Amino acid sequence: MKLNVPVILFYSLLMCLPVSGCKASEGVLQQKYGVDAAYFEGLRCLKNKNYSDACRYFTSAAQEGSPVIARCALKERAALEDVSARIKTYEEIYRRYKDKESRRELCEQYLKYRQPKKILDLTYGIKFEPEFSDDLYYRYEALSQCHEKIDGQSLYRWFVDFPFTERHKTFIEEHEQEDEVLLFRKYVYERKYSRALDYVEKVMEGGTSPLLYSDIGKTFLYAAPDYRSAVKKLETAVIPLSDVDSCFYGWFYIGRLTSKTGDVNSAMSAFLQAMQFAQDKSKFDNALWYLLNESLKLPYTETINLIAVYAPHWHDSSYYDDFFETLSTNLLSKQLWKQYLEVTGLIDGFASQETCAKYFYVSGRLIEERYIPMSVAECKQQSEEYFKKAAGCRTNLYYLLLAGQKAGYSQKEMEEAVLDFGLKTSVKVNADAERLLEGYADYGFPEYIYDAWNKYSSEISMDCACKIALFLKQCGVNEERYCPQSLRIASRKMNYPEKKLTSQMLELAFPRNYSEEVKKCCEDFNQSEYLLYALIRSESFFDSSIQSHAGATGLTQLMDSTAGDVARKLKVKDYDLTDSSTNIRFGSFYLEELIHRIDESELRALFSYNAGITNVRKWIKTASILFGREDFSNDLFLEALPFAETREYGRKLVSAASLYGELYYGKTFAEVIRQIMN
Repeated sequence: MKLNVPVILFYSLLMCLPVSGCKASEGVLQQKYGVDAAYFEGLRCLKNKNYSDACRYFTSAAQEGSPVIARCALKERAALEDVSARIKTYEEIYRRYKDKESRRELCEQYLKYRQPKKILDLTYGIKFEPEFSDDLYYRYEALSQCHEKIDGQSLYRWFVDFPFTERHKTFIEEHEQEDEVLLFRKYVYERKYSRALDYVEKVMEGGTSPLLYSDIGKTFLYAAPDYRSAVKKLETAVIPLSDVDSCFYGWFYIGRLTSKTGDVNSAMSAFLQAMQFAQDKSKFDNALWYLLNESLKLPYTETINLIAVYAPHWHDSSYYDDFFETLSTNLLSKQLWKQYLEVTGLIDGFASQETCAKYFYVSGRLIEERYIPMSVAECKQQSEEYFKKAAGCRTNLYYLLLAGQKAGYSQKEMEEAVLDFGLKTSVKVNADAERLLEGYADYGFPEYIYDAWNKYSSEISMDCACKIALFLKQCGVNEERYCPQSLRIASRKMNYPEKKLTSQMLELAFPRNYSEEVKKCCEDFNQSEYLLYALIRSESFFDSSIQSHAGATGLTQLMDSTAGDVARKLKVKDYDLTDSSTNIRFGSFYLEELIHRIDESELRALFSYNAGITNVRKWIKTASILFGREDFSNDLFLEALPFAETREYGRKLVSAASLYGELYYGKTFAEVIRQIMN
């Protein structure tokens, strides 16, 4: 899995050669893209503000280009045209493609330039179904502009029977609707539950739809002053109902409200009722998720019994990952080692690969550490069996690396396992979309790539993803904003590949951006580069402009108070955390200081970086009691941490550091893991 660095660098440089002024490249590109080349030539003219030639090229590409590129060319041309010509261009797009996107784009143009009768013609006979909600909005707006009567029953149903969207909100505000039910839905949509509460009684008096019951439940949940009273009101309304969807929402929110009162058994009974009325898989899973979480308030035998009953019947196994994460921590904190193994057996084949990997690995470690009494031979056999199972789950890099090491994988076997990582997805490649994305790269237009990738990502192969991510990475040398875009594309594809990963994909998913700054800091503070790269990747995805809701800034996500303390110790008077060099230096110093302050442990320092050293010291004391020894293992310590965010943070950092160490620094996965876990 070692990188062929010279080849990659050559290919990277080749891709970044300026296209203009390179005649050989021009000929190659013209041959590769044929009639589609006109679109990219048009973009060049547009960039140079040569609008007449741009329009000519876009027209040529629109007439002769492949479908995806022709569509892009038409839109680019429309942006250069006057109103009349622009509308004709959008009419042409609709005639060609006849899909929802083109119809709604055309409606938007008609609405913007007040041609409502054309909207009425375009939306005539439109189906009254949620997937056509936007089309109905345009139709109602057109009727209003034409001063024609809008069918009140139809409009009301659009508001109460369809999921509430920004279109509904806009219509209410622009037309100054004062109907109480409509205002109620608007306030719930805006999460102004206190204002919505003023309308609940009136809404419940009238005929209600399933979505209204959902909104009523949310309003009671987030604004009702008395949960018990709210439960009684909902029960009175729901029990006589015959509509199954309304019954589902009614019982679902009765369960959530009852949970707030502390009546666990009644809440669980309500969730069971909701499951009986669930008409689709997502509703069933939602109610079951709440049922399982409510059961955590009871003796764990209740939860385990529910898992035994319902594991074969849930639908989206990944929906329950966070429940099993909580259950795992709870079982460990209560020293319920045997019950942990029991749950592991129950979910094998039913839970997601992520959850199974965790339970297999932790079960193996509990056996290996002798928390579960058994003979030496049984201990070795069962722990190895669990480790092999955990390593076989290839969707969680952390457990793959740790379990593979425990299962006795050689370095070569580990490399092969990592290349087999990811939830394999079947990709029906959209060749035209790939042609568009690769064209942006070949012609040097990075600014168009990320939006196009987001639109077509499920139809793009790994080879194409590699090419555009590599191009963006190289463009990021001069313009930082492209570095995180490259990383997001590579990481997304790495997690959902259609085939085995390549070394190039791993390099793109674990880049060494800001290499000079990282190297200098690690030399100054005697730190491993792969650890600092892992920190920066996990904290910011190499986005220097990012700022968290809590106020953390930049690549290493430092709080102002922490940065001020670091600046004082480094004797720096004036500093700017948005400056990449400063941010990396401060983050590197702070991490190294934490390592020295907390048992010279890199993993515990990482926990402290995320959750604060005071919390970690408190957790260490608790863990020594929990595991019955002072020298408890850090991997089990991670699993017992009370903060889910810190647990996941630790997993990400260990995984990333292992990949960086192996890819660039000649380290085996086992060496890096031992160093961090020590």
